[in-house]
Amino acid sequence: MNNKITRIFLVLGLLFILIACGQDSSFSIHFHSNGGTLVEDITYDEGMVLIMPANPSRDGYTFGGWYWDQETLSAPFSASSLLDRDVLTDADLYAKWELVEYEITYVLFGGLNHGENPSSYTILENHTLLSPSRTNYIFAGWYRDAEYATPITEIEVGSLGDISLYAKWTLDGNSTDTYTIIWQNEDGSVLETDITEVGILPTYNGATPVKTSTETQTFTFMGWTPSVVIVSGNQTYIATYEAHDINLEHPFDPSEVNTIFGYDIIAELPTITTTDYTVLNFSDASYLEVYIDIFDWLESDAIAYSDLLDLMLVYDDVEESWVVGEYFIYIYLDDLTYEGLEVYGIGIYGDLALLSWAGMISVLESDFNEPTLGTILPELEGLTGISLNQVSGSEYGILGSYQQPNNAQMIGYYIEDLELLGYLYNAELSLLKNEDVYTFTISTDLVYALYITYDEVSVEIRFWSFDPTVVESSLETLPTRQTINQYEVQSFGQSGLPSVGTYDVLVIPVEIKDYPFPSDYLTNLELTFNGTSFETGWESVSSFYYKSSFGKLDLNFEITSKYTTLYNKSFYQNHEDLGDQYAIVEALNGLNSQIDYSHYDYNQDGLIDSVIFIYSVDYNSDVDPWWAWVYAAQFGEASSITTLDGKSFEYYMWASYAFLEDGLVSVSNLVVNAETYIHELGHLMGFVDLYSYTHDYGPVGGFDMMDYNGGDHGPLNKLLFGWLQPQLAVKGSYEVTLESYSIDSDGINSAVLIPYRSRDMVDGNAFDEYLLIMFYTPEGLYSGHIVNDYIPNQAGIVVYHIDARLLETTAFWDNYFMYNNDGTSDFIVEILEADKNDSIPSLNNPLQMSDLLTSGTLNLSSYTWHQGGAMNVSIEVLSVIYNTSDTVSFVLTVS
Repeated sequence: MNNKITRIFLVLGLLFILIACGQDSSFSIHFHSNGGTLVEDITYDEGMVLIMPANPSRDGYTFGGWYWDQETLSAPFSASSLLDRDVLTDADLYAKWELVEYEITYVLFGGLNHGENPSSYTILENHTLLSPSRTNYIFAGWYRDAEYATPITEIEVGSLGDISLYAKWTLDGNSTDTYTIIWQNEDGSVLETDITEVGILPTYNGATPVKTSTETQTFTFMGWTPSVVIVSGNQTYIATYEAHDINLEHPFDPSEVNTIFGYDIIAELPTITTTDYTVLNFSDASYLEVYIDIFDWLESDAIAYSDLLDLMLVYDDVEESWVVGEYFIYIYLDDLTYEGLEVYGIGIYGDLALLSWAGMISVLESDFNEPTLGTILPELEGLTGISLNQVSGSEYGILGSYQQPNNAQMIGYYIEDLELLGYLYNAELSLLKNEDVYTFTISTDLVYALYITYDEVSVEIRFWSFDPTVVESSLETLPTRQTINQYEVQSFGQSGLPSVGTYDVLVIPVEIKDYPFPSDYLTNLELTFNGTSFETGWESVSSFYYKSSFGKLDLNFEITSKYTTLYNKSFYQNHEDLGDQYAIVEALNGLNSQIDYSHYDYNQDGLIDSVIFIYSVDYNSDVDPWWAWVYAAQFGEASSITTLDGKSFEYYMWASYAFLEDGLVSVSNLVVNAETYIHELGHLMGFVDLYSYTHDYGPVGGFDMMDYNGGDHGPLNKLLFGWLQPQLAVKGSYEVTLESYSIDSDGINSAVLIPYRSRDMVDGNAFDEYLLIMFYTPEGLYSGHIVNDYIPNQAGIVVYHIDARLLETTAFWDNYFMYNNDGTSDFIVEILEADKNDSIPSLNNPLQMSDLLTSGTLNLSSYTWHQGGAMNVSIEVLSVIYNTSDTVSFVLTVS
């Protein structure tokens, strides 16, 4: 995707105001849809408003506009082109169409797709779907749904839309024995009965079981009891549920109040922190009266918020309230409305701001810091009931009632007055806005612009300022950077697990002799490492990395049968943090006859890329070796192993089976928890820990999968894994539109990189010092941790300072980076706090919502580069930010 940087806001419209010069004719315009839906002809009379008809549609195509020429479609139609042509007879316009390329997503569940299966298709194409492969499984067909209800063998000509295809597998085996599997609801009713072959993991194919809610509780389906295992006999599985008390708790959403007031009034107040509130609106046509009842506030919270209001706003003694714009705000205690409760809250009230033209100009003069704006923007006579709406940072909508005998004619006269003042028609902005835009130049770096839309009863004037020196071309998208794995190959001739590609990864369950695994351990490990989001309740290691990498890393974990150690727990514990390798040596040698270790050296450097060992003892961070880590064989007992099937053993993960039994607060239907293994796999690919060893919360405040196991991998992680391609911004001013990092699907246009030196990125790697900017929304992979205090529950812009420079001398499997995230300064990655209060690192404070930029301007010049000099970068937010915003727009200035 391209990040189009322009000096205006793109606002779509279909209304053209045509002011003809010296033509006294009318003519018809004929629309030729070229295969699209029929568009009726229209007649245009000189001097009147031309209302363009709705665009045609065509299955499988995107409408590309109207054109004058039929053959080459090279002369686009526009309002100005209609005036420029010497049209004396009827005009013909021809539709241009562009084929839509639909995306195909293959859900392989650990399989390997056939190389000739297409990744996309168009309406004109026919594709016969070929069979994928998977070790120890037989392909049972492609399906359109995860429940395997709708089979599909080909994508036929005429098909439409992005599609997901699900591979169905059956275990490879010769047994023909079958057993009855009964799926039963909690009340004893039978949901489904299946006849299933021995050796198959049974699958429930019906609708999700439900339990009727009560007056006080709702119920979420959690899974089955007993746990579902591979078929070896007749079995009944009973649905289990988790109860949830009914309440009104939900994170505060500013849009509930902002929508009532018509602008972002909450941005002008201290941050409102609550998860249990309701908004009451008692407004009418002329008066706004809004109450926010906050059920989880105590008296101390109300007093603290009052103190913040004192710091931010002016207090009006007459109203006994603080002043916020045109309105008043106060704190109240309600002990009457809710029986038995004392509820604190926030009240906001005031007359609906209906302005005179002079009053409106006064507001704009203050906001634009332009004392002579009244001479630049003359009054539109007859406009009444004026209201002013701030559309974005520097764009306003002036709305009012307007009922003249001929609105079109009067607006035409007003535009003529503007031209006499010095306004000029701007063809470029008109094309982008799809409206007739006029500009008034103040200086080389300040221009005002406006356009007007109207109907029979109302008018809106859009008015804004911009800097004409803002770069209009697209920012450069950086090519994929060198990965840590590629750096290792380049520097040492060998590496660990690659972060891009499709790989099988070996997982060995290690049963400590006196601590056996549960009977369903293989089923749970298969779910944890290879399961789908639906099957796990959140993500498996494989599904997480497939999503986080935008499909660039597709891992299939091959889980062996368990190895049982020769000794009890105490033997390995007596060796403390070296004890893991004694068990590992046993397991690798004990399973040597069953495993082809050479299969796991994908880059053929002589090393097994990685091995994951899951031990059966409960984890304990205070007693080694019963914790989780990634380490190298060269530093312990495993260095005694020579080769395994001709390959050397080196890098490995060691983690407890009990980690998959951990809860996840945000996920009520969790089956297994993969987050610890996901974190450790980041180390297998060469990335470092981002938490602090000296503070509870380090310089990213817990906000990263490599910090507190929370959410997604951050932008530095993805950059060094070869997944993220940020936009490159060097000296200049840019209007940037970024997509939400949280729901990005391709790694492009979701981050901006600002290097310390513009030349730093020419060497193809990202082992440098720079800033990374992303737009966070509480969605995607972050949603599983959204109730944790270190994952923000509201959207905002996050600014990272990165110093990923390498040490001058490095050794294989050793530390490569100059900096880490320990201590109080000189970090590899830190979040530059928008509130600049240095709250992280901290002994008790995670990342705060105020550390994210949500409105206004953030000037970073008070921050310094490690290599010297101030960060002369500023970010001015243009968009109103909501939790579900797909994009954010801001002006980025680098000087």
